[in-house]
Amino acid sequence: GTLHAITGAIVQMAHSLSQQSKQAPYILINGGNAPIIYNQLRKTNLTGDVTNQVIIVDNLVLKGLFLLRSLS
Repeated sequence: GTLHAITGAIVQMAHSLSQQSKQAPYILINGGNAPIIYNQLRKTNLTGDVTNQVIIVDNLVLKGLFLLRSLS
């Protein structure tokens, strides 16, 4: 149930953003379960090309902290 709730929320938000911007958004996911969520998003694909731009980014938070640190 939790996996479907997570992927459903992602698909719904991606669909909303797609309608507003008239283009499919990039969906960045990370964390230990990112591959599982990624695979579920690819299976679900309820909204056509909305979920075609899913990217797994390893260490996303650490990369963000590094960038913040390098800017200061």
